[in-house]
Amino acid sequence: TQHLHVGCPLHRLQPFYFSGANNRIMWSVLEGLQPNKRIVKEAAAVRKHLNKLTYHRKYNILHLRIENDWEEYCSKWQATAAGKLHNNCMNNTDTIDQVLMNLNVPVTEPLYVVSNWAELNPNRAEQVLSKLTAAGFQVVTSRDVARQFGRGREHDALVNYEVSLTAHKFLGNSASTWSALALLQRRHNALWSSYYNGGTIPLADHLPVDQLPWVFTFSNSTPHWDYLVKAAVRSAARHKSIRPYCLWSGNTSAFIYGWMREQGVSMIEHVPDWANELWKKAEMYKEENAKVSPIFKTQEALTENFIRIDVPVIPELEQYVYILFTDPDVYFHKKVTLATFSMPLPAKFAMAADPDSSAGLDGGVMLMNAPAMRESYEEFRAFVLSNRRGGFFPSYGAGVTGAYAAFYESYIKRGGHMSAHLAAKPFSEYDPAADIVHFLGPKPHEYLHFFKTLQCEHGQMCEKGLRNSLCQYAKRWHVYLNETEDEVGLATWYACLVLYAPHLKGLAVRQKFVI
Repeated sequence: TQHLHVGCPLHRLQPFYFSGANNRIMWSVLEGLQPNKRIVKEAAAVRKHLNKLTYHRKYNILHLRIENDWEEYCSKWQATAAGKLHNNCMNNTDTIDQVLMNLNVPVTEPLYVVSNWAELNPNRAEQVLSKLTAAGFQVVTSRDVARQFGRGREHDALVNYEVSLTAHKFLGNSASTWSALALLQRRHNALWSSYYNGGTIPLADHLPVDQLPWVFTFSNSTPHWDYLVKAAVRSAARHKSIRPYCLWSGNTSAFIYGWMREQGVSMIEHVPDWANELWKKAEMYKEENAKVSPIFKTQEALTENFIRIDVPVIPELEQYVYILFTDPDVYFHKKVTLATFSMPLPAKFAMAADPDSSAGLDGGVMLMNAPAMRESYEEFRAFVLSNRRGGFFPSYGAGVTGAYAAFYESYIKRGGHMSAHLAAKPFSEYDPAADIVHFLGPKPHEYLHFFKTLQCEHGQMCEKGLRNSLCQYAKRWHVYLNETEDEVGLATWYACLVLYAPHLKGLAVRQKFVI
């Protein structure tokens, strides 16, 4: 067919249509929508112009929304939220130079700034562009390659969209459909893409294909935890809304390292430059601190606990605005996306409350605002290393959670908490609405040990877990473990059956737990 007009069905389809096989079809359709030869030729001319400006033939794109009609749209959009928080339409526009520097967009590469220059206030445009120039960026606009433009707003937008798909780095406004679609398409193709205005990506409400980056830490120093990592990774893969990254600080020849790579986990090898300094102080109080937390027993355990403070400055993660960090002893009970978290999204970070801890927080599940945490990274790092006990913070607790609680105390008092559904715990009452389950305290293999011996290194927590919700969560958790690889999952579920199944009560070894 030479000419075919197809309407856009996007807003007529429910989000669940874009799951499973339909997701692959959607991307195939999008990749199949190719511009005509004229657009391709004009986009190639723009790329050629940009590539000539630097010896390594790379350029970056900033899609800047400051047009008059955009500002009018934003005032209406933010006023008619319809139950959703719309507060990020114009954010950071006047500090765009600082945002780009925070995201490490290189000044050594041309910055192609895209906007509809014919329909905006020239004084406002000059104000924003002058800040970028003053920051050292080599600013280029469509006015510098005028021959390729001037054939109408939609035509010019399509040329620039085509140019954006091959940029080294892309930075847009997530409230703009143009920016959001370019961001989603580039991330699907593993290209660096971010947005300067914070908040959510509204297009993702209709096109839920973006994956929330999930970061956890692990090493080969705790092989008896391998089964926990397997369950966590498999549960994330089942829901397909999570993009897993592992901060690895161990030997890359370890079995679990290779296993994670095979499962599609992006492995980031990272040994902090502060690890020795922190351990040097902690070692002097090793015996005393180890009574409070096992993380003080070895340098590997201490480093693995604190390594999360480096998440905002890891180059492989710098494109993300919000990052979900968890300990490896979790599993995803339900599908988790950025929309799962309460609005407004955290100004710095959010943790679930934990009244049983000294800090009052469960640091095992965090949502980080990476650009904001990057701004205070150096000061926070210095604060951690200045602690004379090497990671123990009196009145706030041991380890990195205590460090966050102490350094960000005023911020946490103003907020900084997330829903308990995002960090449900086996020793608490069962939460049918749980999104993430965190095996805080006793791990499943320790519950099994308690079931056999009535001995628990975590005091009363093992008994509380068996009396409360361990078995309800284990029913779903154990299916993520192959019994031929590891027996803990199936053994935990069998133990629960022995304790609670009515027709097996007579076989119970520990009748004291039968309710």
